[in-house]
Amino acid sequence: MNSKEGLIYDEETKTFTIEKNYNIQLKKEMFPNDILILKIDKPDCQIRKGVLTNTIEEIYFCDKHYLKIDSGSFPSSLRKLVLGNDYNHSFHQMTFPKKLKELHLGKKYEKELMYLPENLEILKIQNVKTIINKDTIPQKLKKLILDSNNVPTIKNVSFIPNTVEHLELFKK
Repeated sequence: MNSKEGLIYDEETKTFTIEKNYNIQLKKEMFPNDILILKIDKPDCQIRKGVLTNTIEEIYFCDKHYLKIDSGSFPSSLRKLVLGNDYNHSFHQMTFPKKLKELHLGKKYEKELMYLPENLEILKIQNVKTIINKDTIPQKLKKLILDSNNVPTIKNVSFIPNTVEHLELFKK
């Protein structure tokens, strides 16, 4: 395991962590070439287009992360994205890479879901105010996880694709 000024790299798991005390702007050259998992524990960490390497498959933001993520900032290799509880910005059509399979939205996300990648297989929504647009739900979705308080805001359950094999309701 390598550690340097708020950055930790676990070579065994290929996990790179940006700690909350890291205070330098992110640059592409600071990331190892073989990183698979990125954990961002810094609430005000700004991710810019072209900075993240195309080997990253999973990104986990801390619960306090609140900054908007610009379109095109995620690498094309990204398969799983977990946004923190404080993230509450709308997504634009080009925000998500096409290969994204799993998306978790935090407790404060209350925007309308207007754009989701067509290959998304797992979607977790934790806020009752998140608006689910029936035309947005990908037809390849296999697992849908909702706060059980969210169920009444789903106006038409028939929009859930036939491909959903697992519907999970949880209570906060």
